[in-house]
Amino acid sequence: MANLGEEQDLLSKIFDILKSERVFDPKAGDLVFPFKHPQELKSLLCLDLSTAVPCAGSAERENIVRMVIQYSIKTAHPNYHNEMYAAPDLYGLAASWVTDALNACQFTFEAAPVFSLIESMVLEYFLKLCGFEDGEGVFTPGGSMANMYAISMARHKMQPDIKIQGMYGQQCLKIYTSEDAHYSVTKSANWLGLGEANVLKISTDHLSRIDPGALEAALQTATVGQDGSRPLIVSVTAGTTVFGAFDELDKIADICARFGTWMHVDAAWGGAALFSDHYRKLLLNGLERADSVALCPQKLLGAPLQCAMFLSRHKGLLTSCNAACAEYLFQTDKYYDISYDTGDMSVQCGRKVDSFKLWFMLRARGPEWFQLAVENALSCAQYFLRAITENAFFKLVRTKFEFTNVCFWFVPKRLQLASRSGQDETDDWWAEVQKVTLILKERMVKKGSLMVSYASHPCKKLVYFFRLVVKCVPPPTTERMDYIIQEMVAIGGEL
Repeated sequence: MANLGEEQDLLSKIFDILKSERVFDPKAGDLVFPFKHPQELKSLLCLDLSTAVPCAGSAERENIVRMVIQYSIKTAHPNYHNEMYAAPDLYGLAASWVTDALNACQFTFEAAPVFSLIESMVLEYFLKLCGFEDGEGVFTPGGSMANMYAISMARHKMQPDIKIQGMYGQQCLKIYTSEDAHYSVTKSANWLGLGEANVLKISTDHLSRIDPGALEAALQTATVGQDGSRPLIVSVTAGTTVFGAFDELDKIADICARFGTWMHVDAAWGGAALFSDHYRKLLLNGLERADSVALCPQKLLGAPLQCAMFLSRHKGLLTSCNAACAEYLFQTDKYYDISYDTGDMSVQCGRKVDSFKLWFMLRARGPEWFQLAVENALSCAQYFLRAITENAFFKLVRTKFEFTNVCFWFVPKRLQLASRSGQDETDDWWAEVQKVTLILKERMVKKGSLMVSYASHPCKKLVYFFRLVVKCVPPPTTERMDYIIQEMVAIGGEL
């Protein structure tokens, strides 16, 4: 049996190991991580449990922890720009350690008294921030699940009998979203039994915003159609995954109101703009008219994974849709206010306490910090965009971006003439540019000096390009933006 003293001693040492490995504040010259291929990494870390034997002592246990850290990506590294999340905010991380240590489950007040109150306070705060005066919400494992909640709630509001009777013999329900929407909308249609074929992807404009005219025409066609189908939900996006585009919410709200269709806003990425008065008015005008919203503070704002929520203006709908009224948990004659027993609002029973991380960040830092952090991230993204606009090694995918996403191709010297002249950019030339993206990405990762993601856009016939996403944590700087340019040129200039 393990010794309790040894176990607690390891816990006290973990923080020192994390600090010594510079997890919290890696220097620019450190590796983002030392890349190894999967089989090599399996061998180095002895991951096979079938041949594992108990650790010989505390030194071996500590070495396992240290090696896992050493071969993992340092998301706090100033040159890590690969995903839509990065380092955890340290106040949020502290709160996460507390909730993990207490191991509370978020389903009844009895099981998590303090955290039940905190979750209700955080949800109330963000409901008001979105302009929902009398709504409700629930924390979810991520933005994908929040988007699924929206479709499920819309269906329950339209056809509540499906909860009991199922989809058998029901009319076909259609989901409308943009061709740039997150893939979770399509996944949700599968999981909820609506069918991927019933997700209608509406064309987008030059900024990747959904075309309101095309959306209205599609809804009109369904309304007068003879196939028995019915519009269920319009799922629009505030900050698309690749280009950071914001659908025109006020225009979409007008259309949804005319057709009586549920309007959901996937603001998992762009919802951070709520903290800036300027960008809220510029990008999120009309959000308050939506039926529901998905938010992910775990992304741009730096709340530790996982931290996401589904918010709705329709109070009581979550319980009506999801409640199974388990008699061993949700008794109605308890000795306290059962309005804080929120577990039946969720599709899950066992739920991590995610609200405390965000609550503690807000209490420790205050809303003004969030505003400054969001505006700094946008400022750095705009600086980077200006810097590469006149740089011969970079070719913009488009000239304007609405948020902290900047998409571009890297063009080495041998391909630059055609790129700048706009001539002879043949299919062969673009095939070479695509190869450059793949090779440069590989070289950056294997060198360990820089991580920037890449994507393609088949709908617009755009071959692989780099996608820089600037986040709030760690705080970006113009110097870091300059480094991205310098390092890409140094590694890829002669490709």
